[in-house]
Amino acid sequence: MNDEKYLTAGQFAEMLHIDRHLLDTYDKRGLFQPEYRENNGHKWYSLGQINDWQLCFSLNQLSKTTPTFQPTDYQDALRHQQRLLETQINQLILAQERISDSLTRLETATHVVFNRITEVDRTISPLLVTPRPKASDDLTALVVKHVRRYVLAGTMPSPVVVGQRVRRGETMVEAVYTPLTQGASHEADVTLPAGRYLLSYRSGDQPAEAVFQGMVDYAKDHRLILDDSFYQTPVQTTVGESPLAPKIVKIIIKVRS
Repeated sequence: MNDEKYLTAGQFAEMLHIDRHLLDTYDKRGLFQPEYRENNGHKWYSLGQINDWQLCFSLNQLSKTTPTFQPTDYQDALRHQQRLLETQINQLILAQERISDSLTRLETATHVVFNRITEVDRTISPLLVTPRPKASDDLTALVVKHVRRYVLAGTMPSPVVVGQRVRRGETMVEAVYTPLTQGASHEADVTLPAGRYLLSYRSGDQPAEAVFQGMVDYAKDHRLILDDSFYQTPVQTTVGESPLAPKIVKIIIKVRS
């Protein structure tokens, strides 16, 4: 599975802020199973199963509720129910926005021409960013740490996008990030400003450096000054697709005024 490492059931559950026993329950019911199972029953999960779990769990949660409140006063019970519904509605709206965004990216990606460079205008984009520790080459651990920051217990699961930030002129990933939608519970670590960007797509098996250089050459030919970092976002196209081994990658870099 590339350079990616498998996660134990405990590590996978901790990353997603869920109970390990919930994974076992879904496994026994055949709803969500580990990517690899040893003969002794030991289970191993992959990063490519993050969004598979989010989708499976949310579909099941929408079809049932778990009683947690025993009413003693009718008015109190109604107010409590109202608060629960408001929370669920807000979570559903946020999940719907993220799913719509994922569908838009997927539909756009099916029509892209790889390595074509275009200039686009973008609105501001708040990001949750987890920097890579110096001298660390463990991308799996970095993604696990980042997803754990992003996924909050008690919120409606929705697709998780994990992109990579690479400084111009370098090849090592310096940070991973997730775009934040309006109404998200997180505060942005970085906000990409509105303005002109260069945009390109590459296939997952194509070296990113080649596309980076193509964008730098384009900027020189058109007398553009580029920002310091490329942002490459994976476009998930299939079930079980890992953020470290996507089939399609979207790349942007800010054009300085």
